[in-house]
Amino acid sequence: MILIKLSICIPTYNRAKFLNVCLDHLIPQISGKDSVELIVIDNASNDNTPGIVKEFISKCTNIHYYRNDMNVGYSGNQTKCIEYSNGQYTAILSDDDVYTDNLVDDILNIIIKKEYSFIALNYYSFFENVDKPHQANFAPTNDVTFDRAYDVMNYPSVGHFSGFVFNSVLAKKTLKEMLQKHTIQEYEKYRGVISDIAHRSLSKTSIPSYFFGKRKLATRIPLEVDYDSINHLCLDYYEYFLKLYDESMINQADLDYRKKLVQSGLPRAIFVDAYKKNNVELKIISDRLTIFFRKDIKFRCLIHSLLYLSKFSAIKYLFRYIHKIKRHFKYPH
Repeated sequence: MILIKLSICIPTYNRAKFLNVCLDHLIPQISGKDSVELIVIDNASNDNTPGIVKEFISKCTNIHYYRNDMNVGYSGNQTKCIEYSNGQYTAILSDDDVYTDNLVDDILNIIIKKEYSFIALNYYSFFENVDKPHQANFAPTNDVTFDRAYDVMNYPSVGHFSGFVFNSVLAKKTLKEMLQKHTIQEYEKYRGVISDIAHRSLSKTSIPSYFFGKRKLATRIPLEVDYDSINHLCLDYYEYFLKLYDESMINQADLDYRKKLVQSGLPRAIFVDAYKKNNVELKIISDRLTIFFRKDIKFRCLIHSLLYLSKFSAIKYLFRYIHKIKRHFKYPH
């Protein structure tokens, strides 16, 4: 029986164009490798996703394609990625991101030398052309081993789930424990289960984790996002880590690190999203943030003031106009 070392799982929905690019780079890296399997889980797409995958299946025998009868959300599709994996390690790859420059071989070389609880991949971002990086200075390019496994989650840039490679035994065990306590639907607030699996599994293991520094993962910058920066990237984000802290999954230093990230990201989030909200919504946001950060000088002097100003129509208009101008110059046309 062939031992599968690595399962690469791609949860996908209605992004056939991007998936085609992803697979076009990936298939040459896995063809002929019996130790690697590719699992594509289609969340009931209504575009040409089935046709794209079928074309690649004709070229590569180690692809498994599953199609859901209905859209089961981020959480449902990600859960299947972990559950369907047959490999010792499970890599999660977004359908619009790309493994470049024989990254699969690099991952295999890491996992055959030593057991790790988790491997994080460094990356660069791009708009349309994967060969033209837009930003690449997210983290240093040196490889790092973390004896305390959770410390990798506090390392620069770690958090993009396309850069997550799980120890499958730990991931499956953690997922099972999570779903015994919460329904899959509860995880939609956090855009799926992947992040929680990483944080919870690494907080409890004694197996070291690893950061692969070479920037060979290419992550696409979306022209539009389907989440709210203030809530998803700041409020919900910080509340999530407070919950982990209350459950003794992380320590005070871990929580302080997340607090600094939220505080640094809040001004931009307010600029991007506050003008879209009415004054009642802004008050609710301000009240929630005050509970967390009322003792912080930066919050009182800057963030609270920005939220207060955001309730005035003229400021909303100004934020919207500046945001439109910035998008015009930042994004390709």
